[in-house]
Amino acid sequence: MIKRDMNTEEFCKSNIERMLKNSQTKVIFPIITLALVKEYDATEKKVFSDREIRRAYESTVNDLKKFLKHDVHIGGKYYDAYPSRNLPRYSVVKSVA
Repeated sequence: MIKRDMNTEEFCKSNIERMLKNSQTKVIFPIITLALVKEYDATEKKVFSDREIRRAYESTVNDLKKFLKHDVHIGGKYYDAYPSRNLPRYSVVKSVA
């Protein structure tokens, strides 16, 4: 549920915090979110296929591992159900299948 009085930054922080809180071991959804934001920033593309999301996720995982110099809690297995079933819960994506 979206609170109407939240600004964009608060809304994003709130959803990222929920993703992290709900993570069991690996941080996957925030990394997918970062990957999509990076892709949008580079291309202004708003619609992504599962293959494109997977590729962006894997690239972002590699970037984060290099940046952080470790892979603890980074790089969980990507499943094709994430964009269609899980990420809409956090208002990251909307399925247009």
